[in-house]
Amino acid sequence: MPTAEELLAYHQVQHSVIEPGHIHRIANWVFPTIAARNAAASTLKTEDIGKVCQIVQGNEFYALISVAPVYWAVVGNNGIYAVQTTVTPVAGILDVSSHDYRIYNVLLNQNVNTIYLGSNTTVDICIQKTLIFWQQGTGGFNVAIGAWPTMRWENGMLPLIDTSNQGVTSIELMYPYGQMILGVQ
Repeated sequence: MPTAEELLAYHQVQHSVIEPGHIHRIANWVFPTIAARNAAASTLKTEDIGKVCQIVQGNEFYALISVAPVYWAVVGNNGIYAVQTTVTPVAGILDVSSHDYRIYNVLLNQNVNTIYLGSNTTVDICIQKTLIFWQQGTGGFNVAIGAWPTMRWENGMLPLIDTSNQGVTSIELMYPYGQMILGVQ
């Protein structure tokens, strides 16, 4: 059996000598439509998590993030997301309900009592957002426990906002279609 170094060298050589036009694609699967992709759900295995499929209709790419249940996440911007935006709470309300952005830089200049996250009404897409809370001034600003809408949190724990001077807290949100929002800190 070859060593790890020999396998790596073989793999690197193979890629280095591939002629233009013969380079492999990023997609593990190619489906004509989302419906065709969904029909293949029963063939997916745990070791497929992280692999990418292409949907020819619309030329979209999705990464498999879970097989039980099956969730696919949009890869790249596919014309759906701008990269990022910066928002500040107004009168204690933080509105990040637009799905036009993937990353929200939240400048915490006051406590947040209500958060509007929006919902996913797009079939077969798992919307993902990152909220990055940046303490402003001397810090001390927080997000009230009741500010978050009904959602699931990794390990069942609400996120802890770093309230220190210049503290930064990053929270990932996933919106699977027809499912409760999942938050991960």
